[in-house]
Amino acid sequence: MKEIIRKEIEQQVREELKEARAFCSYGYGRYYTMMIDLSDGSIWSDHFLDCETWKEYHSENIVRLSTNGMIDNVGSAYIDDAVDKLTTAGWIVKK
Repeated sequence: MKEIIRKEIEQQVREELKEARAFCSYGYGRYYTMMIDLSDGSIWSDHFLDCETWKEYHSENIVRLSTNGMIDNVGSAYIDDAVDKLTTAGWIVKK
């Protein structure tokens, strides 16, 4: 079983969310999706210039993180979803 510390997840999400928000602030129509690779626990934000652009990953281990409609604290929602997805994939998330 693989192990990861929750603080590492929190740090990755905070850094990527900051970068994604900065990218989106530079122009109208820009957006991002927060992604996680369940094989190594890495988290990143994909940035897009418009809604007609996207990436397709050809690995079942790469999935999109969701906020589940939570707008007030997007960062916490991404962290919770990452922990859920990693745990479901067999990871041990330490405090």
